[in-house]
Amino acid sequence: MTKKQVIFFSLFLLVSSLIFSNYGLKIHTQDIQYHVDKEWAKIWVNTNDGSIDLFYDITISCDQGSFSTITIGMPNRYFNVGWVRDQLGSSLNYEDISSEDYSGIKVFLDQSVFSGEDATVTLLVRVDEMVWEHNETYVGLAFIPTWWDAQITDLRVTIVLPEGVKENEFGCKPDPCDNYFFDPSEENKLVLYWERYNLSPNTKIEFGASFPKEYVTFYNIEEAFPFWILIVVIGSIFLIVLIVVFFVIRRRRFPYEKPKLSVEALGPRRGLTAVEAGMVLDLKPMKILTMMLFGVLLKKAVWVETVKPRFKLRVFRENKPELRSYEKEFVKAIKPGGLLDERKLAKTFANLRNEVDVKLRGYSRQDTVNYYKSIVEKAWNQVTQADTPQLKAGNFDENLLWLISDEDYEEKIKSVFDPTSTILLRPSWHWYWYGWHFPTHPGSKTTDIDVMPAVEFADSVVSMFEQTSSRLVADIDKFVNKLIPQQTRQTAKPIHHRATCACACASCACACACVSCACACAGGGVGR
Repeated sequence: MTKKQVIFFSLFLLVSSLIFSNYGLKIHTQDIQYHVDKEWAKIWVNTNDGSIDLFYDITISCDQGSFSTITIGMPNRYFNVGWVRDQLGSSLNYEDISSEDYSGIKVFLDQSVFSGEDATVTLLVRVDEMVWEHNETYVGLAFIPTWWDAQITDLRVTIVLPEGVKENEFGCKPDPCDNYFFDPSEENKLVLYWERYNLSPNTKIEFGASFPKEYVTFYNIEEAFPFWILIVVIGSIFLIVLIVVFFVIRRRRFPYEKPKLSVEALGPRRGLTAVEAGMVLDLKPMKILTMMLFGVLLKKAVWVETVKPRFKLRVFRENKPELRSYEKEFVKAIKPGGLLDERKLAKTFANLRNEVDVKLRGYSRQDTVNYYKSIVEKAWNQVTQADTPQLKAGNFDENLLWLISDEDYEEKIKSVFDPTSTILLRPSWHWYWYGWHFPTHPGSKTTDIDVMPAVEFADSVVSMFEQTSSRLVADIDKFVNKLIPQQTRQTAKPIHHRATCACACASCACACACVSCACACAGGGVGR
């Protein structure tokens, strides 16, 4: 082979390799084209913490190129993934790719999907801060399925409402829903259902439901603008202007001195009742409910008929005292037979918790805690400094709700009375029973007075509180679990682990923060 032939052949190989490599690169980097065969979303409303469970079911077909990951948007950053699986039920790896302006996960498929193939991903996730107050009587949620830059062939959305919601009590969006029914597989809960077909790329549809507050024990409240901040800002500006004017006037007579300005932040929230303060002091729920009971007994709104085996109360309708909102709700929770309606009682506790949170806005919680601890300490000082056992007992009666706010009230009450003294048990004491004395009908004219050794009195008081708390409801542990919401920032795992259904399983979806807000949900996509 001549030198010219060698050079020509080498150039031919170089040009050919460049052509084919460029062709291969073009094939490799060609745009991914796909469509969403199905996007099904199913939502369960959790009643005790303002969260929802989402079950996603997505099938995506590849029309051109290939992909090996699927990005799924989340409603907000407070989510906890239960599991991610493929169509065979095998677990898939995923990565939380949330940032300041996006919340979502990237799912890694076991193998790449090429043109003409499809992939199915199912996902169960729990999301906090989803059930919000809608108005004075209703709560609700809004939900936008993840939008894609591709066509969606089949979109279905199902929302399972809390137990007890009736067909004439819900609202929905879009209205009307395509169907609603009581589902036996969901413990006969009311289920709302929508379906849409052949949606254009990036189509966003808002779905939502609202229902009465009484069916949940906790919901989120949208915070209004803190008006106190505006007052502080205006006051600060006014102070600065006054100081500037003051120093301008004095500048000719006195050497200049740099002004110092400080603005005091709001300290403790004063004016709370003992029951409200109990929320701030983080008392146990059953103690707070017991304090509510003593409050309505003191105001003669109710009286106790029996204490064993369960508490039975009677509303004293002849007397119409002025009651606080939580006291009114407590009285309404008394059923005709005298037992307490636990659903309404839980709602009473949850509403009180929300009201106290609102009252604390703008105030220092720690300063408020310290303030009410000092109130409790002063109440105990009044008891211990009384000269006679009867005065001690009288002061105990007057300050009852504050005294039992003390975590160590059991030990303190046993230490304040002289073991050799006696106590006169008066009918006016609305809170004492289980011993020689029993609360009388508010209209009773009895003036009987019983006598009890002070030591027995102290023991009986402690026993009375314990037994009252333990007999207000049938199952304390189960009831308390309804009252204590999960920590929002430590999102719990979803509870619907066997979520399978054909009509409206779940898909990639996300939801807004409240029913009336503008949605800021996340889109989805595929990638290599």
